[in-house]
Amino acid sequence: MEGPKLFVAGKINWQSGRSGEEPSLKWSDAVPSDPTLRKAIELRIAPAFSMLTKLAGIVSIAVQTLLASERQKLAEDAAFVAGLRDDWDLEQRSRFGRIQTSGPMSYPDFE
Repeated sequence: MEGPKLFVAGKINWQSGRSGEEPSLKWSDAVPSDPTLRKAIELRIAPAFSMLTKLAGIVSIAVQTLLASERQKLAEDAAFVAGLRDDWDLEQRSRFGRIQTSGPMSYPDFE
């Protein structure tokens, strides 16, 4: 069970294979820098490495797909709001401009 815990904790990351390379798992900066500790971890997870690589790949692809979908929705919402601005009066445009430049936490009406 150690391998999935390392992936969930962000100590190993899935890396898609470049042209001609197989996908693999790579150490992150969060893993101990001691090479002896790393080698001990590698030996413990070696029997499940193939399965862990596949599992990590499935999770990574699912997350990337979800993020791409959310980014698309945000882009569509932004385009919709930008289209609405054409119908706003000067006060509404000014207020929206303040929201855009100040950020949500510093906006005066945010409670």
